[in-house]
Amino acid sequence: MKSAQKLLIAGAAIAGILCGTSITGWAEKGEWGEGPRMESKEFTKHQKKMAKELGLTEEQQKQMKEHREQHREKTKATRDQLKTAREALKNELDNPSTDAATLDTLKQDIISAQSTLLDERINMVQGMKKIL
Repeated sequence: MKSAQKLLIAGAAIAGILCGTSITGWAEKGEWGEGPRMESKEFTKHQKKMAKELGLTEEQQKQMKEHREQHREKTKATRDQLKTAREALKNELDNPSTDAATLDTLKQDIISAQSTLLDERINMVQGMKKIL
């Protein structure tokens, strides 16, 4: 029971970190993934609180940090592609002579990048659960 409760809290914490960081970044900068960096005081404070609540060892905390950094590096190109596709779509929507085919192509580019990022987010959470 205690293990299941710990896993549930960990899953909720990880989801909160992932969603909160992305939403905060978008709200502050207008684009996903460009908000407070993982080294910010707020994030570090939150990390320490969660580590204490979960009873993580120093080694587990180190592994979690490395795992997040690897995820961030692995998804950088896709996040850049998503940003570029969103900007292109915005520009096309502002263009009075744009055509539906161009808009559809850009929409598909965005959907593809978002899908890839979601897959990687799921992989990241699964990896974090293994560390626990």
